[in-house]
Amino acid sequence: MATEEFSNDKSNQQVTVKCETLEKGPKRKYTRKSKTDEKAKAMIDQMINE
Repeated sequence: MATEEFSNDKSNQQVTVKCETLEKGPKRKYTRKSKTDEKAKAMIDQMINE
C-alpha cells in the first residue's frame, strides 16, 4: 500500500511540474511548434483528468 501511494504522489508531482513549465514560459520556445505544444497540453490534461 505504501509503495503504491508513494508512486502515485511521484507521478502527480511530475505532472504538476510539466504543467507549470508549460504555463510559465514556453511562448518563446514553442512559437514554431504550437501544434505539438497543443497536443502535449491535451495529453497532460487527459492524464490529469484520469
